[in-house]
Amino acid sequence: MSINLNIKIGNCPLIENEGNAKWEETTSNGEIINGQCSNGYLGFAIRSCIQLGSTSNWTSIFGSCNGILFFFLKKKYCFILLFFS
Repeated sequence: MSINLNIKIGNCPLIENEGNAKWEETTSNGEIINGQCSNGYLGFAIRSCIQLGSTSNWTSIFGSCNGILFFFLKKKYCFILLFFS
C-alpha cells in the first residue's frame, strides 16, 4: 500500500502596506519574514506565511513599524528630527 502525499506548496501574496510595512510574496513554508517599514516609519515587524490544506495565509504581525517625529526644545532653538526607513 502506498500513500500519495502530493501536496503543492503555495505562496502568500505581496502586500504593499499592512501594519505600515511591505510584505514580499513568499513561499508558505512557515519561515519568518521581515517586513520593510514604510517611509516615515521605523521598527521591527515579522510574520510567517503558512499553508493550511491548499490555502496559503499570512500570520498575524509581531512587532510594529511606528511613525517617528521627535521635537527637542532647548532654550531658543527647536530641533526637529525626522527618521525615514
